[in-house]
Amino acid sequence: MRTRTTAEAELQSAIAYYLDEGALEAALGLVDEFEAALEAIGNHPAIGSPRLEVELGIPGVRVFALRTSPYVIVSFDIAEFVDVRHVLHSRRDIPDRMTDGRTLPPLYTHRPDTDSLCSRVRTSAGAGRGSVRPWCWQRYVAVRQAGAVNDLADALMRGPRGRRLCLEYVSRADDAVRTAVFWLGREFDPPGTLLSFVGDDSDPEPDPTFSGDDVAALIDAVDLTEVRGDVVREALQASVDFARYWQEPDGADAGAALPPVRHALRRVAQRLVSAIPDLTAPRGQAQWAVEWHPLADSAPLTTEPAAVLAEWTRAQRAEEERSAIERPRDPHANWSGTWWSVPQTLLETRSRVADALELVEDSLGWEIATIIPVRGAGRTLEIQTPEDWAELCRTYPMEVTASRRHDWFRVTGRDGRWLIPDWERVAGPWDAVHLTTLGYLSAATRLIEIDSEYGSVIGGWAPDSTIWLTDVAREGEPPRQEWTRPHDDWRWRATDLPTTRGR
Repeated sequence: MRTRTTAEAELQSAIAYYLDEGALEAALGLVDEFEAALEAIGNHPAIGSPRLEVELGIPGVRVFALRTSPYVIVSFDIAEFVDVRHVLHSRRDIPDRMTDGRTLPPLYTHRPDTDSLCSRVRTSAGAGRGSVRPWCWQRYVAVRQAGAVNDLADALMRGPRGRRLCLEYVSRADDAVRTAVFWLGREFDPPGTLLSFVGDDSDPEPDPTFSGDDVAALIDAVDLTEVRGDVVREALQASVDFARYWQEPDGADAGAALPPVRHALRRVAQRLVSAIPDLTAPRGQAQWAVEWHPLADSAPLTTEPAAVLAEWTRAQRAEEERSAIERPRDPHANWSGTWWSVPQTLLETRSRVADALELVEDSLGWEIATIIPVRGAGRTLEIQTPEDWAELCRTYPMEVTASRRHDWFRVTGRDGRWLIPDWERVAGPWDAVHLTTLGYLSAATRLIEIDSEYGSVIGGWAPDSTIWLTDVAREGEPPRQEWTRPHDDWRWRATDLPTTRGR
C-alpha cells in the first residue's frame, strides 16, 4: 500500500481543524478510524464503493467511508499495490478532486517495518525531528498523548480513592484549599466523627462554611504547572489510609464526590497521571512481600496455597451460613464483620518495597517490618478496571450477602445481594491475580455493579498488589531485610542488621 502526499496533507488538515476547535475526541476518532480503514483496504483492495469508477470511468477507483468520522478514503486498486489518493470530507465535491492518473503527486511509500499508522507514529516520535517523513506526526503524537492522559484522568475520577488522591494533593499544594476542604468535610463526616473546639464561648464565632462551588473555585485557582513527586506520594498514601469499608465515607471522600468539586479535580487528575510511575503497569518480575515482625521473628513464606484456599473457602461458607441465621436483614443494623474481598492468608506481594510498607489499607501503625524478595511466574490475571473485577465475579461467583451486607451498605449505600470471586476456583486457570495501581484507584471503596441483582466491592487489597493462588512463587535474592520507621513518621528506612532467612 502507498499513500500520496495529497492524502497525507488532507488528513493533516482534518486533524488540525479538530484540534483548533478543541475537539480532541473527534481528532482521535478520525486517526483511529483512518488506521483501521487502511488495514481493511490493505487486506481487501477491492473493498469500497465503485460508484466513482462507474460515474467517471476511472478504472479501479474505490471510495471507503470511515465508520463515524465524516470522511472518505479514495484509493486505486492497481496491479502492483493499493494507491491511497485522497482523504476527503464526505460533503466535498469528490469527483472534482479526482485525477485520471496522468498527473499524479509524488508517492510516500510505507516501508514494511512501519506499515501501520501507529508504528510510524511511534518511529517518528522516538527518532525525533528529521526522521521518517513527519507530516502531522508531531501533532498526531500530541493528540494521542493528550487522549491517553484524558482516559487515565477519567479512570482516576471514577473511583473514590482516585478522587481522594487528587483532593489530598491539591490540599497539600494550597493552604486555602486545605482549609476549605476541612470545613466542607465537616458537613459530611459521619455522626460521631466531628471535631469540637473548646475555648472561650462567651462570644463564639460561627464556624466557616464552604460549599462545593467554593472549594471548586479554589481548586481552579491553584497553579499546577509543577507537580511535586513527594507530595503526590503523600497524597497517595493518604488516599489508601482513608479507605474504609466498615463505615460511611468520611467528609473528604463525600466532598470530593460533589459534582463541582469532582469537575475541578479532573484538572488535577490530568496532571497527576503523568507523575505516578507505572500507573497501569502489569505485575513486575521482581516482587516483595512484607511481614510486620522484626527480621529475627519473620516466618517462611506461605506454602501450600491450595490448602490455604480450601480452608478459606470452608471458613467463608461457614461464615455466610452463620451470618444468614444470626444477623438481621436490615442493612442499617449495627453489625460489622468480614469486609475484605481477597483471602488475607495468601502470599501477597508488591513491585516496590516502598509500596509494601507505605500503601497499606487498615494499617495498624507498625514501626518495624521485614521485607522479603519474591520471584514468581505463571498465568497472571490483571485487574485494571472495575469491569475486570465484575467479570471475575460473574465467572467465578461466591455469594457473600449475609456476611458483607451491613459493612458494604455503609460504604456504598446499596442494599442488595453481594458477590466476591470464588478464589479457589479462580486458581484453576490463574496462578496469580494482580491489581494495578489505576485498578485500585478507580475501583476500591466503590460499588461495582455485577448485574441487576448483584454488586461487589474490592476491599482489603492495595495498589499494584499481587495475590498468589498457586505454588509458583519462591523467596528470591537479595536476602531479607529489616526496615523501621520513627514514631509519627511515615518514611521507612532499612536497618543495618545481619540478614538471615526466615525461621
